[in-house]
Amino acid sequence: MYLFSDFDGTLTSQGKIDQRFFEFLNLLRAQKLQLVVVSGRSLAWGQFLLTHFPIDYAIMEGGGVLVCRHQGRIGFDLLLEKNDLERLELITEKVIAQFGEEIFSDDSLGRLSDRAIELQALSEEKLEEIKAFLSQCGAHMSQSNIHLNFWVGQVSKALGLRKLIEQYLNLDVEKLRKNSLYFGDSANDETAFEFFENSVGVSNIQSVLGQLKFRPKYVLSGQENEEIGGVIEFLKKYSTGAK
Repeated sequence: MYLFSDFDGTLTSQGKIDQRFFEFLNLLRAQKLQLVVVSGRSLAWGQFLLTHFPIDYAIMEGGGVLVCRHQGRIGFDLLLEKNDLERLELITEKVIAQFGEEIFSDDSLGRLSDRAIELQALSEEKLEEIKAFLSQCGAHMSQSNIHLNFWVGQVSKALGLRKLIEQYLNLDVEKLRKNSLYFGDSANDETAFEFFENSVGVSNIQSVLGQLKFRPKYVLSGQENEEIGGVIEFLKKYSTGAK
């Protein structure tokens, strides 16, 4: 059985990988669950995760890239057309000319299918200005707890999941949707919440819950259920049938 999860704000703790991530991996092994990370992070981050942890598949850049391990080697599949990438590059150049390069995330050099703008240093007013500019340029956007991602073409976590399940895992999509868990914490998890019948929002999702048309089936509460703590606690209860 597979377990699917967002990364930042879901499998991290205050933006970092800490000892609880290894507790989580041990819990997965005990429950015979295989992790698939579904993240807005870059392709380079996906390669890092597969290199350093017992993970064979990751959907990165919000669904724009699949990273997989095959016969011991790590490769990737870009899910956008060439003309979409060319348009993305043109929009990126316009954004740089208007706002400067410093607004982009540290992992931007490792991205192919999208670009990421760092939220931490932006005022709400500047963020809205950037969003309006991107909209005028014809870009699509999604916001996580750390980045504003933008791209051109058809990209979503749900589309990436469907591609992975059908073409890489060779499993029945409907069966997997019903029998798998998905964990998330942000607005960019919405298509995954819709995709899976059993989805879980860790408690730090509360700040964006009102923005979501498609919400997780289970919404956790309390400080102890923030980020990876909530994932671990839910899995412990899930294994006993108590949710």
